[in-house]
Amino acid sequence: MARRPVALWSAGVAGSISCAVTHAIVVPLDCIKTTLQTQPELTGNRVAARTILETSGPRGFLRGLGPTAIGYSVQGLIKFGGYETLKRAGNRLIARARPDDERTPPLLRISMMLAAAGSAELAATLFLCPLETVKLRMQTDAAVTSLGVARAVGHIVRSEGAAALYVGLGPIALRQVPYTMVKLVAYDALILAIRRGRAGPAAAG
Repeated sequence: MARRPVALWSAGVAGSISCAVTHAIVVPLDCIKTTLQTQPELTGNRVAARTILETSGPRGFLRGLGPTAIGYSVQGLIKFGGYETLKRAGNRLIARARPDDERTPPLLRISMMLAAAGSAELAATLFLCPLETVKLRMQTDAAVTSLGVARAVGHIVRSEGAAALYVGLGPIALRQVPYTMVKLVAYDALILAIRRGRAGPAAAG
């Protein structure tokens, strides 16, 4: 029993590190994408990259790095840690509801896992959205970029209200939740299939 909290924290911490690192690495590409989206007169990635260099220097490719790293660190912690927690709680509920069954029907187990993944990601997105807003402002407004993450949040809240931090929550959730449901459940299913494949020959021998 004592090992379960450790395993859950391990999943959360691993998710936090992996999400923060992978999203931070692609911030330069995100800067180019945002530049192209906000300056339609620019044509192509090279032109956008050259524009960033000319206006902001090499550091222009790192605009939004802070909120990206922080936002996805928290998002990864909640997503992976929450998924494992909810999945285990779901397994316990199924075991109590079907105490005489040796095996849980696959559809019931997959449905439970999908619900756990979706719920965990929805909670994670609520924390991610404000920092996504800050990231976008930093990439499009040099004045906000110079403030830093904490002061940028305060600036947005004072000038536009707290609700401004959650502009775009719907589209972000529609992107993140289905993606996470498929990703986490597919990963678990693949790992289970691999383990069963390895156990099969050993059991037969």
